[in-house]
Amino acid sequence: MKNFAIFLFVAIAFFSCDDSDDESNSAAIATIEVDGEQVNFTKSTIINTQNQDDTLYRMIFALHTDGISYSAESGFRGQGNLMYSHFTSPVGTGLADGTYTYDGGNFSNFHFRGGLLAVNINAQAGQIGSSDKLYVFLGGEASFIRNDVEYDFPPNMKAEPYTDFENGITDPDKAITISGNFRVTPAFMVALEEEE
Repeated sequence: MKNFAIFLFVAIAFFSCDDSDDESNSAAIATIEVDGEQVNFTKSTIINTQNQDDTLYRMIFALHTDGISYSAESGFRGQGNLMYSHFTSPVGTGLADGTYTYDGGNFSNFHFRGGLLAVNINAQAGQIGSSDKLYVFLGGEASFIRNDVEYDFPPNMKAEPYTDFENGITDPDKAITISGNFRVTPAFMVALEEEE
């Protein structure tokens, strides 16, 4: 009887761990596929990084896991999954409705100028650090439809994996497309940078 009780306790503990894993997966607000593997995100953040004038705002839109945070001093830091892009919006309180088209050198409204996708990153003190997979956005578009504090975010964004991050070398033959339709409620931050 004692052995059975020990077995029952171990079995309950084992299945309880499985349940908690399921709960963490179900807490994902967005899931993308990278190299055939699912990558989950549990949080979303929009950051106003620079007020250019009354009709031009530089925004960062990010999907990330709980272990990632942002500050104006050190950028994104922590451990987990991170996907972010730089957008230019005509409103300073978030992203205006519309489609933002990639153009790396264009700072006018409704463009995005790139960003990163990092799987299992360990970023500290503003440095990228290590990651299992690291991609840079180099094409496509992203749309945002705002409903109060919720955003519908159907991306069609092209990314290429870095083969040499320090020198900015990517592999276009292994490019991926990030697509889907996610509804997220981002936290909003203002982290203005100094004018150059």
